[in-house]
Amino acid sequence: MEEKNVFYPVWQKYLPVIILQMKNASKGDREIRMTKYEFEIYGTKKVSDYVINLEINNGKVINNRGNTLVARNLYDVLNNSKTCQELFVDKYYKISMGKEFVLQISIQ
Repeated sequence: MEEKNVFYPVWQKYLPVIILQMKNASKGDREIRMTKYEFEIYGTKKVSDYVINLEINNGKVINNRGNTLVARNLYDVLNNSKTCQELFVDKYYKISMGKEFVLQISIQ
């Protein structure tokens, strides 16, 4: 059985950097380089299971279908941050990560 919050430690570790890059995304797209190893510590999935494609409009995920556990955990950690909740107001964020483990943050 898969643990619901298995990737929380990764996202908690990166939360300060993610918040900083969310703030800076108003000046252009931002990236955070991560490593496959950080995710493999907590999960035993294929690389494709770590792919993220979140679209968050005014604090709500608008593309729920097909989001991976790692993406849902990221959103939960962001949504539980008061700072992130403030950043989400009246903004449309796209947060994605592909097989290269580069988290990309943009404001649409």
